[in-house]
Amino acid sequence: MRNAGSKQQLTIGYMSNDLLLYYNRIIQQGIVKSCEQNNLHNIIFLGGELHSPYAGQKVRNRIYNLVNKHIIDGLIINAATIFNYSNEEQILAFCNKFQDIPIVSIGKKIPGHPVVLIENKEGLYKGIVHLIKDHGHKRIAFIKGPETSYESEIRFSAYKEALEEFGIDLDTKLIVHGNFDPLSGIDALKILLERKVKMDALVASNDDMALGALGYALERGISVPNTLAILGFDDIENASDSSVPLTTVRQPFISMAEKAVLLLKYYIEKESIPEDINMPTELIIRRSCGCFSETLLNAGINIDGRIKTASPVDLKKEFLAAQGNSDEKNPHLGLMQSDLNKVKVHLPLPDDEWEKNLVDSFISFINSKESTDYLALLDAKLNQILLKGTFSLERFQNSLSRLITISLPYLLNDVSLLTRAECFWHQLRILFQEYGINSKSREMMQREKRSHYLMYAGNILISVFDLEVLKKNMLSQLPRLNIEACYISLYDQNEGRNEYSRIIFGYSGDQEEKLPVRGIRYKTRNLLPSNLSTLKDWNHLIVDALFFENDQYGFILIKTNPGKFRFEAVRQQISIAIKGALMARKLKKKERIQKKLLQGQKKQSKELEKAYNKLRENQKKMLIIEKMAALGRMTAGIAHEINTPLAAVRASLLELKSLAEEYEQSIGKKDITDDDHREIVFDIKNSLKIADNAISRAAEFVQSIKAQTRDLSTHDRIFFKAIPIIQDAILLHNHELLKNNCKVNFTYVSEDTLLFGLPGKFSRIISNLITNSIDAYKEKGGGLINIELKDSATGIDLRVKDRGIGMGKDILSKIYDPLFTT
Repeated sequence: MRNAGSKQQLTIGYMSNDLLLYYNRIIQQGIVKSCEQNNLHNIIFLGGELHSPYAGQKVRNRIYNLVNKHIIDGLIINAATIFNYSNEEQILAFCNKFQDIPIVSIGKKIPGHPVVLIENKEGLYKGIVHLIKDHGHKRIAFIKGPETSYESEIRFSAYKEALEEFGIDLDTKLIVHGNFDPLSGIDALKILLERKVKMDALVASNDDMALGALGYALERGISVPNTLAILGFDDIENASDSSVPLTTVRQPFISMAEKAVLLLKYYIEKESIPEDINMPTELIIRRSCGCFSETLLNAGINIDGRIKTASPVDLKKEFLAAQGNSDEKNPHLGLMQSDLNKVKVHLPLPDDEWEKNLVDSFISFINSKESTDYLALLDAKLNQILLKGTFSLERFQNSLSRLITISLPYLLNDVSLLTRAECFWHQLRILFQEYGINSKSREMMQREKRSHYLMYAGNILISVFDLEVLKKNMLSQLPRLNIEACYISLYDQNEGRNEYSRIIFGYSGDQEEKLPVRGIRYKTRNLLPSNLSTLKDWNHLIVDALFFENDQYGFILIKTNPGKFRFEAVRQQISIAIKGALMARKLKKKERIQKKLLQGQKKQSKELEKAYNKLRENQKKMLIIEKMAALGRMTAGIAHEINTPLAAVRASLLELKSLAEEYEQSIGKKDITDDDHREIVFDIKNSLKIADNAISRAAEFVQSIKAQTRDLSTHDRIFFKAIPIIQDAILLHNHELLKNNCKVNFTYVSEDTLLFGLPGKFSRIISNLITNSIDAYKEKGGGLINIELKDSATGIDLRVKDRGIGMGKDILSKIYDPLFTT
């Protein structure tokens, strides 16, 4: 990220798989160191391996999308780690996304871009030749890396050429695949042992696999190197410290990183593509191949046989000449010059002034009568080196061996001086050994301390599920994990392209970033908002993914020293803690929504209950109104059916009255004959007959009404004849039928058809069906209603048919609903 100022400071981006493996960490440290020396800023992007078959790698790849020209001026790609599973076409497609950014590659050539390479083939070829020529091994197994790995294939070609050079046939049963991590080395050796192949040596494409295989061999009781010699590649930090020190091919890690930075700086400033750099490797002989270590061999004294005499000043001058700090040439010291140069391309060296201090202390000691001052001086110097964490017992023992080799010829003619010198050398070796033990103890204590801090902090972080509490815990725990600054951003989920993010947490040192509750929304490509108050500079930032399983939900920016702490473990703890807090927040949000919905449902339920009660009340009113209307229609029919016979009776009575008066007036009249009397009697009888018929009709109608209104209890179910009940119902509605120009055609098979149940309820069913048919005919002006009662295979069928207007689907779907009516 470019600083705001009069003169912009270049920022170098660095892409790497992760910081788990030593190879990745040491390259990263070399880049940071070189950037500091050249006044450059740097940002590290850890995005996993591209096109990896492992889900945990794929989910991290989105981190590489954050790389853009707005935040960096140039890019270093650790191609040897991120392209292990990518073919050339995929690599070019990936790099084309950064066409506007100068790119330098490490470990693998990318067409069109400069690269820093090492002599993979030559270094491993020498190691395999050493196994064959110096130790006589012929059954040599080989653990390859991923099939798409460039470095793995180059190293495998060295294996094949070495075997061919010495006439050894290639046996495919001795070849297995790994993926550069220690576990794959263990699995590879298991496969070889299961195949029951004869082998006397094992070569691995890198040290991690070699050390994994070495540890498993010892667990199985296989002696290394007596039964199985092992050769690795890289010379990582654990290679010399393993239970059997590992013979390996040393890569100049720091120099590679420094060269890559300088190459990119030249590329940016000169705007022209520089030439590729190819760096040498070195075979490092240790015990795992069957040899003794170089340090042990260097402790042997080899002199040219000439006795020399020289003053302490001459002795110091000659030693400095061996280091290249003098113009004087001495063929005798040529070998020492070569050895010293080899050491200088090794891993981080202690203080460059150390060997000068060693010579000064030695000369002071052999000239002084005091025997302990030099120990105090060297002890203070060694203590400073130990505190820096750069103590190397091998390095210091080699320095002492060189001092002895150079100085011994000058001391052989002076027994007293030689005795003092031997005392110095012996005490110094013991001092080195003590510091070596102290260094290991200190390192172990620091690891235990870091593990304790990590476990404690992890428990603190993942034990809470509230994001605000988690932020407070992070503020207290992250400084203990050697994290100088930390910024956490989550992708804005409102848009799927991750174009925007929200920073939710930030601190630098002890100062927390004051952020709104919902964070600050900003463009993701900027990595962070530009106005953060706690961010002092954009240098030495590590960018990594926040992810859980297959969900990458944000990213983290951390400023820390991966060499002092396992950054990946910290990142993982933070990822899990953030994910847990986000899930808890989401769950709480759902609970709030559910609570509101529940409250709304309760309110709606009350309103619905209220509406339902109101509906029932209205339906009761409607039913009363409907019943009153039906009662009105029934009353009109009853009135009609009763009034008609009553009118006939009344008319007959009036007729009888008139006939009685006429008969009374005829009494005694001579002109009234018997025939006249007979006619009057006939008329009287006729009137009585009419009246009797009318009264009978009225009686029958009243009887039908009684049948219609009769309501027996469920305990009064009886067998009853269906035909009379249906006929009475038809009679009851006779007035409505005539009024609406409707006619009923009732057909049946037998008058003795019996039903079991409540006659009153059956009568109401028939009455309702007739009423519905009458209503259906009103718009059509009347029509025929067919009622049919007949036997069937399953019982008795009652069918009522009309050709009225019918019912719509909306009505049909509701006719059986409780309390439904139109």
